[in-house]
Amino acid sequence: MKGKVMVIRQVLNVKLGTIILAIFAHIGLSFSHELKVIRIDAETSKNDNYRIFNYSLDMSNLYKKNLKVITYNIVFPKNENNYERILLISVLPDHTSGDQWTKIDTSEMELQDVPIIDLQSLFVSNVGYTNGQMKNIERKYFNKYQVVFQNNGETYISKNCLLELFEVKSVDPIFPSPYGQLNLMESPIKIKDYVNQFSKHYSFYSPALSGFVDDTKKLNYREWWRIWKDYLSDKVKFSDAVGYKFWTTAFNNSNHNLDFSRGVERFIYIPERGIVAGSYDFFFNPLMEDGNKNGESGNEIMLRNVLEEKVSVADGLVLIDE
Repeated sequence: MKGKVMVIRQVLNVKLGTIILAIFAHIGLSFSHELKVIRIDAETSKNDNYRIFNYSLDMSNLYKKNLKVITYNIVFPKNENNYERILLISVLPDHTSGDQWTKIDTSEMELQDVPIIDLQSLFVSNVGYTNGQMKNIERKYFNKYQVVFQNNGETYISKNCLLELFEVKSVDPIFPSPYGQLNLMESPIKIKDYVNQFSKHYSFYSPALSGFVDDTKKLNYREWWRIWKDYLSDKVKFSDAVGYKFWTTAFNNSNHNLDFSRGVERFIYIPERGIVAGSYDFFFNPLMEDGNKNGESGNEIMLRNVLEEKVSVADGLVLIDE
């Protein structure tokens, strides 16, 4: 089967040679013969209405395994609505090997260049109503897009890739902030406080958060997407910046696939630099099934991580108030 393809290519000069990064959409393991390529270099990434920030997150503090997540924040400046837009691309490792990449053969692939600015159309096409038809409001894509890099004549594709759309604004909280929108002026609320309030109003349901597994309760499908939201939790300090800590409540009704509706889930955002910390519970939760040496179950560990709002911070950044 052939799928539509979109690629981002980034050219960087490093000691090992030239690395080319790309993302492209695909269906299953079959790819289109034509790759739509977007080239980025140091100059265009600063001057063509967007910037790209690359981070590496060590996940061992959350999951006690030596695994890393590589992220690329494509940050578009504020638009006419005064929103900053972020495309967060996360390369997630293989659970067993920890590898992020697989070598592929591109001898039958054709590359076609397109402007990276066109990626903003993902925001426009997912506002809920286009071309006279209602559409699903998509904010997260798991393994629909992949990252590719080339080195020494070989091409490698990411094992797993999550692409997420975020819009950032600073407005009075009287104006609601829906799923995928980060309001820096929102009244902060901790996950523990949210859970306490949730249990009072929805005593028969489990909150749509990782770690909350109770066979006597069910998910609140009546409210469904109405309670999907990215909540501001706190302001945090780094040595050279102030960050905003968020957490996400969302769920889908799939029993056979990973529920990526919460995506990065708990995360820290730095203005104009993107998302610099995260948790990705949906992806790493299966690794916790055996628990730990202290006798805690995997779900107990996950629940503690959630209630304590633990995240993995990008290499080179240090929180100074934790």
